[in-house]
Amino acid sequence: MKPKTWILLCILVLVLISLASSYLIIKINSKKTLSYGTVNNVLFKTKTYTIEITRLGFLPPELEIGEGESVIWKNKDYIANTLVFSSPNMTQPIKILRNGNYTYVFEKHGVYEYSSQKQNYKKGKIIVKKFLF
Repeated sequence: MKPKTWILLCILVLVLISLASSYLIIKINSKKTLSYGTVNNVLFKTKTYTIEITRLGFLPPELEIGEGESVIWKNKDYIANTLVFSSPNMTQPIKILRNGNYTYVFEKHGVYEYSSQKQNYKKGKIIVKKFLF
């Protein structure tokens, strides 16, 4: 076998192993479907951002991320908080208990505004930019 052919074959095998391992990681993590955000997180090491819920509001109150990236809301407030989104993609309120957290992967670009259900002064915004390869 020629050296160039051997190198190309090795590269092909490595790519296939990489794709297969990514698929297994997703399956092991109990993901039933391969979503755009999940594949980006595994293959491209997308970021996860943290927003703290405090008595005074959300920290940071505004966040800019890319498609497929995750946000974790951590409730540092002394009471449970319920997040209400004004986005048509997220219609269900999200209750986060005291010292609890909630993670969401933003798969579609757009602006996601949210607030606390009982404390209207707590407002936040997430701007999701298109993912660029």
